[in-house]
Amino acid sequence: MKTYDVYGIGNALVDTEYEVTDDFLDITRLPKGMMTLIEEEERQRLIKLLEEEHDHQVIKQAGGGSAANTMVIISQLGGSAFYSCKVANDATGDFFVNDLLAAGIDTNLSAEREAGATGQCISMVTPDAERTMTTCLGITNFLSPAELNRDALRQSDKLYIEGYLVSSTSGFEAALEAQSIAKSAGVEVSLTLSDPAMVENFLPNYFYNISMHLSLFLMALKLKIEASSIIISLFSDSPVPKNPEAETSTISIVVSSRSSSYFLINGL
Repeated sequence: MKTYDVYGIGNALVDTEYEVTDDFLDITRLPKGMMTLIEEEERQRLIKLLEEEHDHQVIKQAGGGSAANTMVIISQLGGSAFYSCKVANDATGDFFVNDLLAAGIDTNLSAEREAGATGQCISMVTPDAERTMTTCLGITNFLSPAELNRDALRQSDKLYIEGYLVSSTSGFEAALEAQSIAKSAGVEVSLTLSDPAMVENFLPNYFYNISMHLSLFLMALKLKIEASSIIISLFSDSPVPKNPEAETSTISIVVSSRSSSYFLINGL
């Protein structure tokens, strides 16, 4: 029997949540319901706009990141999970590590971590429950194969890769290496599309990641078209790179929601 039900790899972020109005979002000029990557200076400016100029206060803070949240849910449902990620040796990183431990999730993180700034996400929730997010990646932008725990991955039933990793050169390398390890150990592999902007801006990396499943991957993307017209133009404008190590395989599960699509791939 495997030690873990799911091995996740993705960004490590501390989520800070605010309740805002649509009028406030108009002021920020952020695209509603989407995630926007920002730098530290922009993050500080947004916090000032929220808290000082418009009196919006933090209503909740928690460890986050797309894949991290999924690992927490798996643990809450009685499953066992391992999460590979990268946080700095700062107070925010300590908060994230303790949050994972409290959720019963094993991780590659230790007390000895690199100096830097742990990634943070500002989540602004409007009355219609739509989340508009800005993310300052900090040190998680440098997640790499060094953060992988190969033994834990081999002892897992499934590998869960966060799609946001396609935006980072080293993160993309980690995702590819994790797939290679999983394939050799007979571990099923899943990949999330994460966000329409990620698919639009980093489509070649998505296709390279799973080019051996291209026709079925497009089927999964078609589910997403219903939620976002952003995807439609990609099929006519973007070249499709081939992975020279591609092999034939199948997608066994496809799941689509209003804002996300996920699919489970066998035999990567």
